[in-house]
Amino acid sequence: MTLRFQQKLVVPTSARPLIERPNVLAQLDRAIRSKRVVALAAPAGWGKTTALAQWVAQRTMPVAWYTLDSADRDPHVFLDYLLHSVADFVPGAPGIAARLAETTPQGLAEMIHQVALAFADAPEHFALILDDVHVLDDDQAQSIPGVSLVFTLLASIAEYASHCHLVLASRTLPVLHGMVRMVAQQRAAVFDYSVLQFHRDDTQRLAGITSGLILSDEAAEQLTASVGGWVTGIVLSLDQPVAHKDGMTGQQVVDRHLMHVPTPEEAVIEANTSQVYAYFAEQILAPLPADLQRFLEDTSVLHDLSPQRCDILRSADNSAEYLDEIRRRGLFVSSRAGWLSYHSLFRDYLRSRLARDPQRCRQLLRSAGDLYAAEDDIERALDCYLAAGDDQHAIDLIRSAVPRLRQCSRQTTLLTCFERLHRARRTNDQRTASGGFPPATRAARKQSIPPDLLLAEARVYSDLALWERAYLALHLAGAIGDASIRAEAQILSAELQVLQGDYARAQHALRFVDVNNLDNRLRLEYHVAAARAHIMAGEVAAAITELERAHTLVATLIDTVDNPAALADIYDNLGWAYAAQGDRPSAIRYLKRADACWQSSGNQGRRALTLNNMGVMAMEEGRFAEARTTLDLGLEIARQTELRREETVLLCSLAELDLREGDFEQAIQRFTTAHALATRLDIASSVEAAAAGALWAAILSDNLTLAQAWHDTAASIVTPLQPEVRGRLALARAALALQCPHPEFASFASLLAEATTYEESLSEDERIYMALLRTELAFARSGWHAAASLWEQFAARAATLPETLWRRFASMHRPLFEAAAPYDPRAGRAIALSRTASPSSVRWRITTLGGFACLVDGKPVDLSQLHRALLVRLLDAGPQGLAVERLWEAVWGDDVISMPALHQALRRLRLQTGLAASAREGAVAIRSGWDAIEYDVRELERILETPPSLESIQRAMTLYGGEFLPGAPASAALWVEARRAHLQQRYLEAIEQYAHSIEQNLPQQAMFYYQHVLQIDGCREHTAARLMRLAARYGNRTLVAATFEHLKGSLRALGASPEPATTALYRQLT
Repeated sequence: MTLRFQQKLVVPTSARPLIERPNVLAQLDRAIRSKRVVALAAPAGWGKTTALAQWVAQRTMPVAWYTLDSADRDPHVFLDYLLHSVADFVPGAPGIAARLAETTPQGLAEMIHQVALAFADAPEHFALILDDVHVLDDDQAQSIPGVSLVFTLLASIAEYASHCHLVLASRTLPVLHGMVRMVAQQRAAVFDYSVLQFHRDDTQRLAGITSGLILSDEAAEQLTASVGGWVTGIVLSLDQPVAHKDGMTGQQVVDRHLMHVPTPEEAVIEANTSQVYAYFAEQILAPLPADLQRFLEDTSVLHDLSPQRCDILRSADNSAEYLDEIRRRGLFVSSRAGWLSYHSLFRDYLRSRLARDPQRCRQLLRSAGDLYAAEDDIERALDCYLAAGDDQHAIDLIRSAVPRLRQCSRQTTLLTCFERLHRARRTNDQRTASGGFPPATRAARKQSIPPDLLLAEARVYSDLALWERAYLALHLAGAIGDASIRAEAQILSAELQVLQGDYARAQHALRFVDVNNLDNRLRLEYHVAAARAHIMAGEVAAAITELERAHTLVATLIDTVDNPAALADIYDNLGWAYAAQGDRPSAIRYLKRADACWQSSGNQGRRALTLNNMGVMAMEEGRFAEARTTLDLGLEIARQTELRREETVLLCSLAELDLREGDFEQAIQRFTTAHALATRLDIASSVEAAAAGALWAAILSDNLTLAQAWHDTAASIVTPLQPEVRGRLALARAALALQCPHPEFASFASLLAEATTYEESLSEDERIYMALLRTELAFARSGWHAAASLWEQFAARAATLPETLWRRFASMHRPLFEAAAPYDPRAGRAIALSRTASPSSVRWRITTLGGFACLVDGKPVDLSQLHRALLVRLLDAGPQGLAVERLWEAVWGDDVISMPALHQALRRLRLQTGLAASAREGAVAIRSGWDAIEYDVRELERILETPPSLESIQRAMTLYGGEFLPGAPASAALWVEARRAHLQQRYLEAIEQYAHSIEQNLPQQAMFYYQHVLQIDGCREHTAARLMRLAARYGNRTLVAATFEHLKGSLRALGASPEPATTALYRQLT
């Protein structure tokens, strides 16, 4: 996401001369430095922003500033600005920000967690000032999904980020979880308006600076008391002598004016707008020229002012002169990065004056709406259109924004817009009923929002898994829409039911749709929805028929011909369906097409599911290494793009692969993780698949206690089950029945018959075990001679089973295998294997790029910074290890070795991770099996050693989540910095090399990769030059300019500037 308003991250300055108040700044400084959270809560006009800006100017602590507005209620927008504001202080923030654009709504909670962890890892103290926090906490915000995530993040930062000092400026006290407890523990401080109240001497100094007046103690005391120390009231009062001296002394004017100022109760507590507006009218605007007054009124429809923006609004070219005059006169404006904004009270007053000319007001609001819409500030554009009474423009705006904002996961922004439109329509209905509109317009205004927008609203709710709200929107659309809308609502309802795993209801809903009366767009949606429901139901042939029809229709739709994502979705489903039907060549062909389409569309997230299908096919054909590589890549992409639904599917697929390879413990862990995630997200299909898989894996691992627990979990599932899940559950129950001391073979036979019903939906290994169960049943009833022929059928099919499964089957069915041993040597070998203990299958995964994590059998291990550095240095050294002296110098940063300290650190590392690390004969090494250790740096370096290709570069980008070992201890800084620079250099060189190789055939992708390099290292001048040349070659002058400005900014931070040749190249290209 690109930041649209960089000025929000700039400390504001005032256009008026102001005094510094050392006592206030001292109180703020003590609180900010000593507390985790400081809240400064006071109504408008009390000088919150001014006080904090003055503190920033004097502070020595690093500061990040972020001024919020209503658009920041969207957690995507909030995170984008927040991460950019703290990029210099929070390791990993730039990397997280880069992944934000592809984060789905379902992945926001996990993204929030990652941001909180990144803040917690900040190595140095810094202050984060959030101004205007009240915009997150108004009545409307409470009903918007996503706002709660923002407060959750702020609460986590306050609680766990020990180096971040959070400062919240708000008109109301922020409702932050745990705030009361933190205040009681003296970890937080709350200031109200009283700390900002002016006193007599403050007023006297302000009068001298702003108006050149010398106020007596009595006059200053009276003025201060009359407005309760409210700085805005004091400033407004002092402005009058400047404007109306008329032969009177300033002191006389002030003395006379004191008779008319509002009382403290009026000005302080309620901030009486009528009194304030009277000040503005008489003392501020009245002396101004008429043209300047008109300019102020016209531009009050904008929140932030620049000459270009004001010129567009007014269709003029002299706005810069007026803005300079406003600065010169010191009117009620603040400045950020060259932009001006009116004080909220002053802007509200100007808007009230503008409203006296309704036609002019509506025209300016429409123009402001057009301007904001062009800048992609959807919420402000909508507010302007609605304020102008231009509902049609508002509706058209949302209608055009829905596809784009859904694509970039801005669902919260869309829901805010829908809520405002609903509220405006309700208000219109009330005004219509009371006669507030002329008779000619009443009928036109009294209506709900258009039914197609209700459908769009339902899609947004479904993106967020807010099913009830989605169904309500569909119901309303169907109630007020025509036949086409009702059909689309029915199709969309079926799609939602498929997403929830209820394929039976989805198929029922689709039966009521008259396909023959649908246009091609709706017919395409119908066929895709029907195909998905058939796939869920195991009706493969019917699914293929529907998908082939959808494929034929795509070419007839203008808006999908150039949309590879639409084709990719169809190809992916066709590949899966043909695979289920047994047509492997067709399946591979369609899946490869889908993969190519996803890559062409740039939609890496959706590609994850296609990779899952390709991996499952490779697994079923026995190509386990290829399957694991493909599935691992898919899982990495799903996690990187926060696609949690896809993550659950890929976890289950990897667990199935673990079962095929005999790693039952790993399979149980993956199934358990998938089940927990799917349960949290209410993904019924993954919940039941993971539960059935965990049950089956527990049986195979001979953990009957765990198997019974998963059996109870699976029994509680009440949603319709997928055929393969039904079959696996019946098979598992049959296996459990045989484990009883005295099995009831009648019940066993019944369960086996139920499993046979779903045999075609089971995996090959499960069908082999079903053949074994049939043999077992015959053996139990009539002995070996009755079972011999069935054993031969089982043995023929089991030739490809891994050794671990033979061993486990022999343990579960020992009498049968003993009877078969004289006739089949494999039965004897399996019995012998089952009597030996299976080797340990502990696995370690350590990641250090962009953040540190150590997983032991999938469970995280928390290590101190020193032990992290120790572990990673040993991993870098490899199996041969490292000399004691070199290890000590690298990690402890000293040449005086303490062997007791080293042995204690190694012992601690062994206890926490289970890795056998020890010092022998002057060298330290990890003695555990390196085949069981996954280390992201080792994997990245292995990839970078090969010639760059699309797959290798994408895999490298997935692995390189950010700088190496962030948050390393200072003692290890020399080694870490050298290693960090080396890895970054190798990574960027590989990316750039690949980008250069595809410039001719894939220029857009090449530009993307060059930009990726510059995002990490903005000072790579030769990379910037390549990107500028390529962008100019294809007519992208905007990118040329942006690249050069980015280069200049990066070099300026180092006190340098671009080489003359680069500057000359830029001038030549532009």
